Amino acid sequence: MKTISGVLLAAVAGCLAAIITVKAIAPQSTVQSESKTESTYDRVMRTGAIRCGYAIEEPYIIANPATGEISGIFHDLMEEVGKRLSLKVDWAEEVAFGTAIEGMKSSRYDMVCANMWASSARARYADFTTPIDYSLMNVWVRADDNRFDNNVQLLDSPDYKFCTIEGSAEVQTIGTTFPKAQILALPNLTPVPEIFESLMTKKADALLHDDDSARLFLKSHPGSIKSITKANPVRINENIMPLPGGEYRFNQMINNAIRDIQYDGTLDKIVQGYTATPRWRIAKPYDESN
Repeated sequence: MKTISGVLLAAVAGCLAAIITVKAIAPQSTVQSESKTESTYDRVMRTGAIRCGYAIEEPYIIANPATGEISGIFHDLMEEVGKRLSLKVDWAEEVAFGTAIEGMKSSRYDMVCANMWASSARARYADFTTPIDYSLMNVWVRADDNRFDNNVQLLDSPDYKFCTIEGSAEVQTIGTTFPKAQILALPNLTPVPEIFESLMTKKADALLHDDDSARLFLKSHPGSIKSITKANPVRINENIMPLPGGEYRFNQMINNAIRDIQYDGTLDKIVQGYTATPRWRIAKPYDESN
């Protein structure tokens, strides 16, 4: 009996020692595994390339339907960023505005190289570049619709409907400014001109968008729509590109290159190559009157 008891005690002691050893080693192994995860900056410097997700929207990103060639303000801006950082820009994947950040989070690309608006909803999951410039968001209605001319807040009613794109920054702004209104949210990959078409076909009463997109629609549909908030825009938006959350070194590298391009006038030249429309530029970092 003494022999059997001794064996049992030895076995129990051995099990306890094994459990203690596993518990002691496990956290260390986890830390070692996490420390081996490659940062975006390290991967970009190792491969010599920035992988871009991009969303088609004139004049920011333009895709030639015949050749697939990409151009536009933000395309040329990113190519200049790559040139100044001695890095190749790989236009890896076309994305939808509503799901672009998800693809970046899952590391399909390093950043979203497209004109997007900074919003608190997006800030939960991504960082942003320094503002490229600004957009003014106005309410647009059909040119022959005079119901809201003298009081835009009449739209804040369940009797009226805004058209937008699912997952866009406009969804949040409409919900804040016109919380009682209905929202017709078109699928993520819907081209921006189609929300204006939905307004024209009376699927919606109004839409919220920037002046650049409205001017492009008016170019092909003269006199079809009008802004009823021209003197008092609903809000101002920073035009940014989303960056991976928490990737300080990579994000600072991109932002420093963008500021270089802004401050030496290169961005103005890029913009002038695509549109003669004045844009709301970033103020210079000094007072010229001094």
